[in-house]
Amino acid sequence: GADKVAINSAALQDPTLLRRAADEHGSQCVVAAVDVRRTDASWAVFSEAGRRPTGRDALAWCQEAADLGAGELLVTSVDRDGTGAGYDRPLYERLRARLRVPIVASGGCGTAEDVVALFRSGSADGALLASRLHTGGLRLGEIRAAMRSAGLPDPLRRPPRDANRSSCRWSSRTSTADGC
Repeated sequence: GADKVAINSAALQDPTLLRRAADEHGSQCVVAAVDVRRTDASWAVFSEAGRRPTGRDALAWCQEAADLGAGELLVTSVDRDGTGAGYDRPLYERLRARLRVPIVASGGCGTAEDVVALFRSGSADGALLASRLHTGGLRLGEIRAAMRSAGLPDPLRRPPRDANRSSCRWSSRTSTADGC
């Protein structure tokens, strides 16, 4: 089975899907995946992998998704995705200022220092960096070394699992394990 499910376009079409999923499975299992593009004054939500504008303000939609029961947000800056220009930290800082659910930043990672800067800012709880790893432009060892060098917790370090427990949750925010 899955620990979490990410819901994007379906939640935009029927926002109550987030509430129903959270009610049935718990909010910790529901991730609202949100694709955003920068506008003149803020950020707008797009659907269908960032191709179709929805007319929704990204900050307001993320708040609504959290209020409906999403226990985590995976927010992709479509403008930065695949560019290696760094994460859109102002976006994640604005989201962090208004939301208490975990935020995973996506789009723009180019270097290990981008990951360090994101976590140092405190604006995100997780970082997605798929293309840089797939293309060989960045290695996990580089990220781990940069995090250690910056005095930040190693994102891949997991405490030993208790053989009598079936699950173990790691919090990058507090560097603690729950249920282990």
